[in-house]
Amino acid sequence: RITNPAIPVAGSPNFLVQLDTQSPVSTATTSQTFYGLTPGAHTVTVQLVDANSVPVPDSTVTVQFFIVAPSQGPQ
Repeated sequence: RITNPAIPVAGSPNFLVQLDTQSPVSTATTSQTFYGLTPGAHTVTVQLVDANSVPVPDSTVTVQFFIVAPSQGPQ
């Protein structure tokens, strides 16, 4: 979730969310779900933008995470 209760919000903030090399998605929600991810490294970048989709300075966060393949139990 992308929230900071210490900062008052005037209206709904807009975000650009990008997974790996996919096109960014514009959203006003504070959570995002990704489906069909393959095992391996993935990167999500979130940028705060104003109402005109202009990036707000110093508002980009990038997170790298890993999907682990399910283990194949004893056969």
